Amino acid sequence: MSVVGLLDELATLLTRGGLCMMAIAALGLVAYGLLAAHLLRLRLTDRPLAAARACHRDLTLIRACVGAAPLLGLLGTVTGMVITFEGLLSSGEVDAVAKGVGQALLTTQYGLMVAIPGALLTGWLEQQASRALAQGVA
Repeated sequence: MSVVGLLDELATLLTRGGLCMMAIAALGLVAYGLLAAHLLRLRLTDRPLAAARACHRDLTLIRACVGAAPLLGLLGTVTGMVITFEGLLSSGEVDAVAKGVGQALLTTQYGLMVAIPGALLTGWLEQQASRALAQGVA
């Protein structure tokens, strides 16, 4: 698949998931960008103590992003269900119902997809930074 095709699919996914999906994507970009940067810095630096200190400073922000993702997924679920019930009340059309259910499921899924590996990687990153700090102090 081409890059343009992937970008089109991503745009469709973000549109179908609504604002909650866009917020989840933004949180994922921030969290995984910081995780990757700190993991690389801890591995490749010639100043592990400074890298570990910088990592510890950002752990709160990473945890906040990872923790907020499933909450936004839940908000997307509620929003999707509201759309579903509005569709049932106004027209009873299958398309209106499917749109709301689709949004509910997508946002829940992607909120968890950001949160679960993010929580695991954050714990591992904290362990790596703590180990570097302990070695730097000793």
